[in-house]
Amino acid sequence: MKTCIIYTTRHGAAAYCARQIAQQLSGEVQLLDLGEGTPAALPEADRYILGGSIYMGMAQKALKAFCGKFADGLLQKPLGLYLSCMGVEEEMVRKQLLDAFGTQLLDHARIAANLGGAFDFDKLGRMERFIVKQVDKAMRKQGKEGLGPLKGQVSAIAPEAIADFCVKMEG
Repeated sequence: MKTCIIYTTRHGAAAYCARQIAQQLSGEVQLLDLGEGTPAALPEADRYILGGSIYMGMAQKALKAFCGKFADGLLQKPLGLYLSCMGVEEEMVRKQLLDAFGTQLLDHARIAANLGGAFDFDKLGRMERFIVKQVDKAMRKQGKEGLGPLKGQVSAIAPEAIADFCVKMEG
């Protein structure tokens, strides 16, 4: 069985998740980074996995455009959807999944999940660091754990969520 994993990434977390999924799936797996350009046609595959990162609360435009352009073909095959984001609140993640993939693809998907996010705080731009600090502050104010130490690599990628995603895609 051939699987095509199509993703967008900003800081590399969605790409990392795509590679982890590729290692755990059976059969041939093709990785396609939309950051390198959108294909003219939907790549041939038996099943598709779409993934992307959430940046400033929004899915990347390239992913949304790909979903719009190839929705008809994607609806013909088994489909998995994932996000790489730091958010953990179920309602917020659901809204982000809906924003990224749309109702049709979300309803059709075998699985749709947040696999967790990551970023290198030291490599973020000034505005990005400010926003991350504000989000962390708001989370802590609500009595939540926050994003962790705001320096160096910050990762909330969940290996168990990736493993569960792969099991459901194989099933």
